This record gives sequence, structure tokens and C-alpha cells, in this order.
Amino acid sequence: MEDRRKIVDLRTSQIEALSACLKEYFPQAIEVLSGNLATRLACDFVKKWPAFDNFQQANDSTIKRFFYGHNVRSPQVIEKVLKVATSAQPLTTDPALVESGGRLAQTYAQVISTLNPIIEQYEERIQKLFSKHPEAYLFNGLPGAGPAMAPRLLAFFGTDRSRYASANNVQSFCGIAPVTKSSGKTKAIYMRRACPKFDRQTFHEFSRLSVVKCQWARNYVEYYTDKGKKYATIIRALAFKWIRILFCCWKNHTPYNDDQYMADLAKRGSIFATLHLKKS
Repeated sequence: MEDRRKIVDLRTSQIEALSACLKEYFPQAIEVLSGNLATRLACDFVKKWPAFDNFQQANDSTIKRFFYGHNVRSPQVIEKVLKVATSAQPLTTDPALVESGGRLAQTYAQVISTLNPIIEQYEERIQKLFSKHPEAYLFNGLPGAGPAMAPRLLAFFGTDRSRYASANNVQSFCGIAPVTKSSGKTKAIYMRRACPKFDRQTFHEFSRLSVVKCQWARNYVEYYTDKGKKYATIIRALAFKWIRILFCCWKNHTPYNDDQYMADLAKRGSIFATLHLKKS
């Protein structure tokens, strides 16, 4: 899974580079593709029409046939594309910029189109192994986890319950728990640097994604945002809480139940169970 993430990051860097390249000489391509440059449609578009004048010279039937061939048949989308081709003005006509930009854009598009099926193969294999794992049920229902994050969490915890004696061990190992240094009356708290970076990233990303699907997590972020805390600090603190919850579920072989946890928070009078009700 870490290898998959490296390839995804590599593709992301190429997508960002392609976007920056097109903005310099052919921004209409980004508009036509609705900003989504990761798809087969986008890569094939750039390889077929690397510059605006190439696109402008294509007749309507060729453009329609191209988009139909990529399963884009919406009349509104096709109309928008044809309008750009016929009425938009080029950002630059400098042949040096256009030719060099086109070659570079095609190179980025080729790399992206090469990486896409590799990522798909990784994802298919990961999902196949995850679905057959005897403890997948502990992670596949987590709010916001999804097909990418649930296997990552399962891989982190594993099946050896003796590996971590407590949630604190997990928090420290993956770098979520801070390091506190004291000397006399001086006390300083630092972010833990010596840790498996991929594991720390896993908990950060899961916590961020959980905010979309989990009400108490959303309340948590809103509460501390109103207190003036930085978003990254809030997500790291939320990950700290999630680890305690996940550790308990993992240790006891019990899947997380969001409704039950919200009910428990309400019983304890936690503001994170009722904040959204007070605001409404």
C-alpha cells in the first residue's frame, strides 16, 4: 500500500506539472476538461491536440467523435467544448512557447496515462486481499475510510494483539503523540519526528476524511476552529482520539459503531455530540 501511495504521489506531481504547463500556453484545455487532468480523456486530449491551434482546426465531427469515444455524450458538455474551439482566443501565438509547451504537455500526459493502469492494478490487488482478510470487518465500516484507507488501517494494526500494549503505544509509534521535554520550570512540546511517516500520514488522512462522514468528528473540528486552533493541529488531535477508539475496537474484535459512540458521548454530556444541534 505504501508503494501504491508513492505512485499516486508521482502521478499527482505530473498532473500538477501538466496543469502548470497548460496554463502558460493552452489554458482552454483545462477549461474543456473541467480541470480534471488525471483521466484517460485528459491524457488523450493533450496527446491529440497539444496546442490550441491544433484543437481549433479540428472540425466539429472530429471533436464530437473524440468525446463520444471517451463516453462523454452530454449535449451541454459537447456544446461547451465546441464553443471553446470556435470562439476562444489563444493565450499566446509565440511559436517557441507553443511548440515547447506542447511537447512538454504531451510528455506529462504520457506519464500520467502510463501510471493510471498501474495504480488500478495496485488497487484491485489490495481490494482483493482486503476482502478476504478475516479482520477486514473491523475497518471497512469506518466513516470516511473507503477502499483506500480501510486496507491501510488494517495493515497498520495487523492481527498480533501483543504488538501494542495500549493506545498510547500506538500514538507514540506512529508519531501522533507529541514529545514533551521539561527542564526546571521550562516545558516544551514538539511534534514527534522519528516515526514511520506513512503510518502517521495514514491516521492524519483518515481523520480528515472522517470529518465528512462522522458528526462528532465534524463537531470536533468546528469547535476547535472556533477556538482559533490551526486546522493541521486540530486534525492531529482528532487522529489522537481516533487511535484510542480504533485501538479499543481492534483489541476487543468489535467493529466501530458511530451511532453507539454518539450515544455514549451524549450520555457523558460531551459537547461533540450536541454542538451541531445547538448551532441549528
